[in-house]
Amino acid sequence: MNAEQLAVTDLILNSAAEAATDDLVLLQEGAMKIAILRRLLDSGYSIREGSPRSSEDWLITRSPQAKRLTTRIATRSRRSGNTKPDIRVESPTMLRAELKVFGEFGSKDTFNRGEIYNQSGKPKNYNSFLWDLQALEDGNADLAIVTASARCYDTARNQRWSNRGSPAEVCLDGLLPARDTLKKDEAKDTTPVFREHQWKVRSILAPAPAIDEYSKSGDLRRQPESRVVVGIWLD
Repeated sequence: MNAEQLAVTDLILNSAAEAATDDLVLLQEGAMKIAILRRLLDSGYSIREGSPRSSEDWLITRSPQAKRLTTRIATRSRRSGNTKPDIRVESPTMLRAELKVFGEFGSKDTFNRGEIYNQSGKPKNYNSFLWDLQALEDGNADLAIVTASARCYDTARNQRWSNRGSPAEVCLDGLLPARDTLKKDEAKDTTPVFREHQWKVRSILAPAPAIDEYSKSGDLRRQPESRVVVGIWLD
């Protein structure tokens, strides 16, 4: 990444960390995306969004003077292509980011990191975080962003909060730093080697949400702890 891309990366990660203080934001990736896009637009960046048309996108900006959103149709560039990363910053620098959220409850309460190819090499499991890493490897994205609950994050590193279920086939402890090594309001940079690639990982702690979790039997579960925001790119 160049200096301009690193600057917008920090803006995205900080906005995700601020948004993560909302107790409902990790229910759907779209909620986190909107929070990030608002910050980008308010900071003077323009963004590219898809349209139903195969050869056109929307370019979106916000006028700092009039505080109005401006949108216009634009030809879909080859670089934006048909892969359509979740967030596409158009100017003053270009950055393509994939986004994942894994929360304390709801349909995203498990950090999907399952394998993305079967034994015959056919793709599968399209909701897996490993597809975001694949997009980086293939040059279809510049950045992967993950915001996760403490339980999802720790479990993805094989530090499970309960004995329910069986361990996943992919463990991310070689990629993601341990949560207890992170500090609030202070980004931590690591450069792990994972699956034969060296990565740059920037991690931020966000405050724990105010949520009471109960089991099916009505027992109070271990309470939510600090959420984690992670940005990953090829070093």
